[in-house]
Amino acid sequence: MNKIIKKSYEIKDVYFFLGIVLLTITVFFSPEYINPIKKYIGVIAVILFLAKISLSEYTKKEYIIAFFVE
Repeated sequence: MNKIIKKSYEIKDVYFFLGIVLLTITVFFSPEYINPIKKYIGVIAVILFLAKISLSEYTKKEYIIAFFVE
């Protein structure tokens, strides 16, 4: 029997992963290629992180910590 572990991701996890990918792109690519769109990528990444935070169920203390960390 094939035992395959399936992991279903929620949309908030996908937002988080996409945000990480976008920030990684801005860090590793040469500035001459990424500079024209770097601020747009940063804004999109922050929006994705905010969407992830807003869709997650946190306590008030955790929301405050997430606000200051971001």
